[in-house]
Amino acid sequence: MRFTPHFPFEAGVRYRVRFDPRPFGLPEWQAVLTLDFTPEAVRSDVPAEVEGIFPSADELPENLLRFYVRFSQPMRRGLAEAEVSLLGPDDQPVADALYRAPVELWDKNMRCLTVLLDPGRLKRGVGPNRTLGPPLRAGQSYTLLVGAGMTAASGRRLTGAVRKRFSVMEPVRERISRAGWSVQPPAAGCREPLRLRFSRSLDWALMCRALIVTTEDGTFVSGHTGVSDLEMEIVFTPAAPWTMRAYKVSVSTELEDICGNDLAGSFDRPFRENTKETEVVSALTFPFHPL
Repeated sequence: MRFTPHFPFEAGVRYRVRFDPRPFGLPEWQAVLTLDFTPEAVRSDVPAEVEGIFPSADELPENLLRFYVRFSQPMRRGLAEAEVSLLGPDDQPVADALYRAPVELWDKNMRCLTVLLDPGRLKRGVGPNRTLGPPLRAGQSYTLLVGAGMTAASGRRLTGAVRKRFSVMEPVRERISRAGWSVQPPAAGCREPLRLRFSRSLDWALMCRALIVTTEDGTFVSGHTGVSDLEMEIVFTPAAPWTMRAYKVSVSTELEDICGNDLAGSFDRPFRENTKETEVVSALTFPFHPL
């Protein structure tokens, strides 16, 4: 029997494993086994760094929903509330701008932290929005600050604080339109990337897992998916050179833009949904031939 956690065991935390063999009904297996253990930190001389903050654009909409902060190595949980903040035009923290989840929102590798702006302040007509207004204001400049106290699982802190400065433009409240999407076919006989371009910046994390490439008969094509050009393009590089056969690229219908709008409707849609404002989204598949 093997247990694999969804998230890595954290150094310095005491865990208990309990195995009860009695349901197997074997006379020689009657004792309940218990094991306590505390993982030690993996020592490293390599300092932790912030590899990127997404969205990567320097101008973002007023109703931006979330940031992603990607680190160079697995990090420790429990420090984000004190170390990650949103600073206003006066370089002071914006009160109640970020949603502080009961459990920090890390990916399974503990390298990517999701930072949400308060959804209650983004939804028009909701109490926090009526009382405080949106967290960001069009025409103003802000800074997402990642403090130097963020610490890797190895115990090494960041080399220094990281700041993402950005200005705010008008909100985007329209659902994603497939109009303007384009596929740039690669050249045959090489590993030139396939490029799928969108009409607006989309959610970085969803883009990283949104694309599947197959041959015409459904055979999966292995490769690496990347995101480029201010999250307006998915780049797929195959593990083996393209051939002259026909291919298909399938795109997840769960894609969202950076404001939470999706293909079916807008994030800030009314409570009593008007069916004319939503769309039933079918599978998104684009055929192509390498050139």
